[in-house]
Formats: sequence, C-alpha cells, structure tokens
Amino acid sequence: MTSTPIETALDKAEAVAPVAAAVPSEREGSDSAGSNWFDLPKTVLTPEFKRDWQVLRMRGLLDPKHQKKALRAEAPRYSQVGQIVEGPTEFFSARLARKERRQTILGEVMRDHSNDKMKSKYAAIQKKKTSGKKAFYQKLVAQRRKGRG
Repeated sequence: MTSTPIETALDKAEAVAPVAAAVPSEREGSDSAGSNWFDLPKTVLTPEFKRDWQVLRMRGLLDPKHQKKALRAEAPRYSQVGQIVEGPTEFFSARLARKERRQTILGEVMRDHSNDKMKSKYAAIQKKKTSGKKAFYQKLVAQRRKGRG
C-alpha cells in the first residue's frame, strides 16, 4: 500500500508540536472577576435574574422619550444582585413604605407604568396592522349594513 503525498504531509503535520496555546487568563476558571474587580462573583442565572435582565434590556420600550444605550443580549459573566438599603436620613424624604416595595425589578417597573398606556399602544398597533386587510373591509361592510336599516 502506497501513501499519497497528502497523507505523508498530514503525518508529518501531526508529528510537529502544536503551537503554544494562548496563556489562559486567571479569570476564565475562577468563580470571581479578580481582585481588580473587587472579587465580583460569577452570575447565577436564576429565572428571576433572567426576567430582570430582560426588563433592563427592554427599558427603552417603557420610556420611549429617553434614549438609553442598548445592553447586550446575554447576561454579564460576573455580576451581583442586591438590595438598596436607605440611610436614616432618607426616612421621610425618599423612603418607600413596605406596601409600595416590590420583590423584583419587573414589579417595580410595572408599578410605575399604567396598563392603560400599554393597552392603548397595543390597540394602536393592531389597528394599524388590520387596516386595509380583510378585517378592515369586513368592518366597513358591517358599518354600511348597519346604516341601511
């Protein structure tokens, strides 16, 4: 059995030592971002965190008058979620009562935005989508019939 020149070249290529791999950074295998980032822990991707990340990504829809920089689709590799604790000086000025507090970012955002705005926006989009189509024509015919008698 004779070997072709390509097979011999492949055999020689396998015999050559592989190129030294890039030096792995100390962050890749660790559970924190390192001392320069104050040992920020790896992100724990819970369903609550994923939902809150989606809300943060879609914050431009909630307030279209304020332009915000878009966030990346995937959650950050290292992050931490916490709770803001007010100081004693904010007791009367910026304090939320216990009834007003929500468990998640989604709850806080939905508390601030009324459902009427969302419903009217959805209705406007649906009206625009159905105008000029079969539903629009059927509605027009129904109005004409209503006017006859």
